[in-house]
Order: sequence, then structure tokens, then C-alpha cells
Amino acid sequence: ILPFVSISCIICSQSPFDGSRLVFPPGLASIMVGLFYMTLCKTLPETLGVSLFVGGLCGYVVYDMIHYYLHYGSPKRGSYLYALKAYHVKHHFEHQRSGFGITTTFWDHPFNTAIPDENF
Repeated sequence: ILPFVSISCIICSQSPFDGSRLVFPPGLASIMVGLFYMTLCKTLPETLGVSLFVGGLCGYVVYDMIHYYLHYGSPKRGSYLYALKAYHVKHHFEHQRSGFGITTTFWDHPFNTAIPDENF
């Protein structure tokens, strides 16, 4: 799944205001999702494999929706999404090598990729 995320990041970073590049290309995504599904179903019991697949797919869809909103939405000033949008803008334009958390900044801390605290 890491190559899937890496490719998605590269596509978005090339043109952060191109709405057609903010989500993974559907054709390639279908192939990746199919391979992910088959791998889970072949290596795990059916119920567990399908459950992990559905959970992962739903999580990715929510991630993509939040990412798209951070680029084109107008969150209310002072809200969590407002701070997240400011953080994400800093990732694109000031700190390209840090701030990779999209839906949360949580994982930026253990991986030491957090953007330094500033007033957003």
C-alpha cells in the first residue's frame, strides 16, 4: 500500500490546485484495489480479509474526501479542519519535506515530519 500512497502524494504535489489530480487515477486505483483485495482474501480467512478490505477502502475514501475538502473547501475559522487546511497549505508551499499528515497530524510526530508550531 505504500507505493499507492507515494504515487498519490506525487500526483497531488505536482499541481495542488488541479482538482483532477487530488485523488488517485480511477483506472490505476481499480487495479491496485483489485490486487489488494485478492492478496487479503488469499492470505487471510475470508471474513477477516473482506473486513480489512472494506475498512481500508472506506478509510481511503474518507481520506480522499478530506484531502479534497482541504484544497477546495472553506472550513470555519478556528475549527479543526481550518487548522488542518492551514497545515496542509504549509506542507505544499513552505515545508514540502514535512507535514505529510492529511486527516491528522498524529503520524507526523513519531515519524519526525511535523511542521514546526506556528500560528496557523
